[in-house]
Amino acid sequence: MTRERRLRFVVWRAYTNKLSKAFFGWQRHMQDLNNQMRLHLVAQSISHAQLKQIAFSQLKLATADRRRRRIQMLRTYYKAWKESNAYRKYLMDQNVSVMHFRNSCNTSLLKMVFDALRLNKENEKHDLMM
Repeated sequence: MTRERRLRFVVWRAYTNKLSKAFFGWQRHMQDLNNQMRLHLVAQSISHAQLKQIAFSQLKLATADRRRRRIQMLRTYYKAWKESNAYRKYLMDQNVSVMHFRNSCNTSLLKMVFDALRLNKENEKHDLMM
């Protein structure tokens, strides 16, 4: 019986050794799978973060470019408005100066005409007296 017992013990030990090896092999395999899943999730989160960063950068660049073009257009509009106001003011000044010139010409012409009439009347009086 001792021999049979010993044989059972040896068989049992071999069986438990095989079981423990299988269990540790399965545990190692599950650990590897767990690590692979973690790496996959980390890689996926990193790629999503990079995608978000790229999209945000592109949006930021597009917004900055649009803002720059809008400011440039507003500067152009402001410059055109300023130049048109200056030209309008120049034309108004020219108009006013022409009106003053015409007014001074009219007054001097009227003065010359009335002086000539007065002189003509005096000459007629003088001629009548002589």
